[in-house]
Amino acid sequence: MKGFTLVELMLGFSIILVIVAAAGLFSGNVLNLNNIFKGTLETREEAGQTLQAMVTEIRSLAPSNIGGYPIEAAASSSLVFFSDIDTDGLFERVRYFVDGNNLKKGTVKPTGSPLTYNPGNEIITEQIHNLILTASSTFSYYDANYTGIEPPLVFPVNTSLIRTIGVRIAAQKQNQGAPSSFTIQVTPRNLRSNL
Repeated sequence: MKGFTLVELMLGFSIILVIVAAAGLFSGNVLNLNNIFKGTLETREEAGQTLQAMVTEIRSLAPSNIGGYPIEAAASSSLVFFSDIDTDGLFERVRYFVDGNNLKKGTVKPTGSPLTYNPGNEIITEQIHNLILTASSTFSYYDANYTGIEPPLVFPVNTSLIRTIGVRIAAQKQNQGAPSSFTIQVTPRNLRSNL
């Protein structure tokens, strides 16, 4: 009975090691690609849901329940306006703002008799995580002359001139490949004729 030589055994083990290493590398790459894909999907879903809600809220902004102008403040990294976001007849004070690498939303429901907007009652929620902050503004504002090519209004913005609101964000999770970028422009219905 003839056995295997030492050279044949070493060659066999080498082949097995190469196969195991290749399988490990392949599974590692698959897991890495899965994490990148999952991160991209999560970022896009989070941003898509937030921007969809934001479009609806901005489109239907209106004067506050105490007679305040529909847009309270407009800055490059924040926007404050009034909108009936829960369709109960009361116009909440809605504040979208960048805080670190997150886009947050604060809401204040008017309370009391007479109604007031108490900043201490603001409920803040994180909307979009892992923002990539750039030199360009998150929020931009355009007047009635905007046709799609004119530059935004210069800061500080006179809120009574705003007719279109632009939002530009980019977000990227740590393991995500390329950042996900989103841009929307919304023309509030109640501001169209206020010239």
